[in-house]
Amino acid sequence: MNTNGFDEAIHNSGRIMAGAPNSDSGTLFDPVWSPAMWERANSAMRDLRQAMTEARVRYDSHDYDRPGGKFDIDNPPDDAVFIWSVGSRTVLVCCRAGASEIDRRLRGPDYFSGMLQLFADIDNYHRYNSNADDELRRTINLADNCTASAPVFSGGTTRLLLLLRRDPTILLWRVCRACETLARETAENNFKFGVISAQAQLPPGARIDPRSPVRPTP
Repeated sequence: MNTNGFDEAIHNSGRIMAGAPNSDSGTLFDPVWSPAMWERANSAMRDLRQAMTEARVRYDSHDYDRPGGKFDIDNPPDDAVFIWSVGSRTVLVCCRAGASEIDRRLRGPDYFSGMLQLFADIDNYHRYNSNADDELRRTINLADNCTASAPVFSGGTTRLLLLLRRDPTILLWRVCRACETLARETAENNFKFGVISAQAQLPPGARIDPRSPVRPTP
């Protein structure tokens, strides 16, 4: 992969995340604060790579002006960003280098960021109950009272979009309220424990600023 192209992919994924809903979800997948969520993210990336290798997913760049409208996964542009709703059979692709002149102008990172916002506006707390809503199933499944244990197509509501950035991939997760609450409480409690542990080893009178970008290390 061309280094400049990959740098552009990182830039593009940052732009997509900047305008998307719930784009602050990265802390919920922190390996120290949320080990279970971290492992789910690693597992999802393994599943995606396997699905791509076995051609079990389709790619959609929304570049309808290109002849055939197809995306060549064997020769993807270096600036491509892959957007995958975990467990689904479609991968959205934001790639401007190989796009047509019209789509390069109209369907850049801001286009996909707006698309994710639209998904959130339409589907947040939506109940899936038919084959058409198959991809609304929860994909975190963390809490003991997670509604994913309900019979197929009769589960409870699901909050759309916890986003996780794994350049050049953006993972989209669906989570029920119980799992979202547990994930946030776990991350917050482990963060506080880290601050307390690090604070205990400081000289008398020294204090840790919880808003510091530097992670507290015991």
